[in-house]
Amino acid sequence: MENLLEKLVLSQSQEEFFAQLSNYFHKDMTYSSLYLLEEKEPLIKLYHLLFCAKVSSHYQDFMINGLLESAYLNENDARQVFNFCKKDAKRFFQLAIIKGENISRIKSICEQFEKVMPNMIWTLDEQRGIVIFTFDHGPYASIELQEYLKELLESQKCTMYFSYPYDCLMDTRQFYDPVKLMADMDVSEEGTIKHYEDYYLKSFFMVINNKHMLYSLIHPNIQRIIRHDKNYKTPYYQTLKVYLKHKRQIGPTIEELKINRSTLFDRFNQIGKMLEKDFHDLDLFAYEFSIHIYEYLRRA
Repeated sequence: MENLLEKLVLSQSQEEFFAQLSNYFHKDMTYSSLYLLEEKEPLIKLYHLLFCAKVSSHYQDFMINGLLESAYLNENDARQVFNFCKKDAKRFFQLAIIKGENISRIKSICEQFEKVMPNMIWTLDEQRGIVIFTFDHGPYASIELQEYLKELLESQKCTMYFSYPYDCLMDTRQFYDPVKLMADMDVSEEGTIKHYEDYYLKSFFMVINNKHMLYSLIHPNIQRIIRHDKNYKTPYYQTLKVYLKHKRQIGPTIEELKINRSTLFDRFNQIGKMLEKDFHDLDLFAYEFSIHIYEYLRRA
């Protein structure tokens, strides 16, 4: 082992570092396989000293990289990440990315929040923070702690992007990529905490990045409703948008539109007549998708 360590110290790159390990152990060595070794601690410490100086004392940096390159991990191995960081892996997990203008501010947020929220591991990656929460039941933190986190983010002028909660830690990479995309492409300054479940369609539209293609995906009946509203000053598009936004619930819909139930159902009937079909037989999923596209293009 001492001879190996001497060779590793002289490594000029991560590729050379892992090539030396692969030669010594007679198998391919990667981020994810390194910490599965019996004599892992000196190797991990050395790797950190050589290649992770920017967060030198944080084993989390290496361990989260192991999770994000988890092709060789099984669920049991993945959970050892938390054990290695002296944390207890719970039933569920949720990944978050913190974006801000200053990496030191992001680090400060992680350090301060970890003091009151021990069930998390985190690291810094270039100009962002990566956090994984673990919990037995949702959400990831109490309402009070969520408010505290929001205050921290506001004070440091940072934004935090959350994945869906998930129960298989080895799937972390699957949830990291779309949240990273959302964080990279979001240029809005509105809000300090954002959840992927509220932005997945917007992320999808941004990936397409072709307005003509997106416009062609709008259902023709939505176009008809919009034109009808413009020509006759009717409120049918807004009514349908609010109704679908509230998951087809009547109460929240009439409350936002400030109308009564009979007016709402009358509008439904009028929409059906205009489209020459019973309102309740309409393909409302396709309409909702089309409304998201239309609203995105209006703001683009």
